[in-house]
Amino acid sequence: MAAQMCACNLLFNLREAAGSLDNVISILRLGAYVSAPAGFADSPRIADGA
Repeated sequence: MAAQMCACNLLFNLREAAGSLDNVISILRLGAYVSAPAGFADSPRIADGA
């Protein structure tokens, strides 16, 4: 749920900066950081959930 909220916030801010998401041609890089205990193997699933 938190990852989805972060993605929504990213899109909101991008829309505010560009005027419209239609004005966005590409995204060069998107990084995802997951705070989890050592040994947690599902970090990619959390990031992909966004």
